[in-house]
Amino acid sequence: ASLFGQLFDMKSTTKPFIDRLPIAALGRFQLKHEGTPTPFSDPVSGTRTRVVVSAYALGYRVTHEAVSDDQWDTLNKMPSDLADSARDHRERLAWALVDDQFAGTIQNGIDGVSLINAAHVNLRAESTTVSNVLAPAVALSIAGLESIMTLARTTDDRQGRFINLDTVLLVVHPALSHTAYVLLEAQYRPGTPDNDPNPVGTSRSGIKILSPPYKTSQTNWSVHDRPGKNGYSWYDREDISFNQSYDAVTRDMLHFGYYRATPMVGEWRGNYG
Repeated sequence: ASLFGQLFDMKSTTKPFIDRLPIAALGRFQLKHEGTPTPFSDPVSGTRTRVVVSAYALGYRVTHEAVSDDQWDTLNKMPSDLADSARDHRERLAWALVDDQFAGTIQNGIDGVSLINAAHVNLRAESTTVSNVLAPAVALSIAGLESIMTLARTTDDRQGRFINLDTVLLVVHPALSHTAYVLLEAQYRPGTPDNDPNPVGTSRSGIKILSPPYKTSQTNWSVHDRPGKNGYSWYDREDISFNQSYDAVTRDMLHFGYYRATPMVGEWRGNYG
């Protein structure tokens, strides 16, 4: 199973691209005085953006003589290595978006800014600018996790209504995984001489640690809702396939691996860092 599948919503598509269009539905109820018309509200749409599905491939060639002379079955191991290369590439492609969630140099979210940003703007005029980033930045700690959990539970939707978002996935570099484990598993507040309870222990928050080796930043950390609610999606256009053929002229054996897919970020709600 893939590591990124624990964060990304895994989907399939039959299209060469994916369009994203933010839509705010109806606003809030308004006061209606006796004898006055009922207030009406219309949906509001944002800017359409597009993510193109790309193709990825790798192959290798083995001469007829090399196959014939391979006494240690080295060449027979190459197909499994090709499969591992495909798996590794998919992981790197997906986790690169997670690394990019603060900068937005690869993809922006559905509202046109990076997925974790202090300047998210709701489509409706009555909604104010919303942030899902801690400012100033806070290192991974009890205080930081407390602030993230509060931020998640006070987030509103595109219509300006409060919504129920869970903080169930903590994504960190492996260098921070030991610190994360202590913070989430300690019964009492770690690093203090008193017996104050640890409010972000797993018995209360249910947070699971993801520490992929593909993450590059050793200091950035983020908390996410479950797949399907956090805005991270993976679209498979053509699943990984492996084929082999022969060169009729040289009698070389040709091996190929191929897939078409794209990772995508969309709605920013459900992601905090």
